Amino acid sequence: MFRVAFLRLRDADDARDVVQDAMMRLWQRQAMPDNVAAFLRMAVLNGAIDRLREIGLEERAAIVMAELAEPWADEADREDVRLKVRRMADDVLRTEVSEPAANAFNAVFRRGLSYDEAAHDLGVSRATVNKHVVNVLRKLRCTITLNRINDDD
Repeated sequence: MFRVAFLRLRDADDARDVVQDAMMRLWQRQAMPDNVAAFLRMAVLNGAIDRLREIGLEERAAIVMAELAEPWADEADREDVRLKVRRMADDVLRTEVSEPAANAFNAVFRRGLSYDEAAHDLGVSRATVNKHVVNVLRKLRCTITLNRINDDD
């Protein structure tokens, strides 16, 4: 469960807190759920999402950028890496994804809207916002991985 929370939050203390909260929720329930593992996994995921909502937009964007910059984790100057990733993200948003996908990504990660707020703002469903964000993140990871491989050559 810790791994699930840590992969989302990228902070060990927050991940431990989220897991502990999920365990406490399970302990305080009147009746045990049919599938305890599924209950705990969803409680941890939801707790991690809640924790991400609590932190500021800049910190949330930094977490995403850190996740995307992971291939360069061994480089000394993290700020240069962050700027490099931000430039790549801008290039991907400009050239490799549709305008609706770029708008959804920007609404969530640059303007700090929740998926529901972004959906309302863009006039689409929450599932559409989620699909666009997931696809943009996938393209960003691919682009960054390819650039890292090319930099190593």
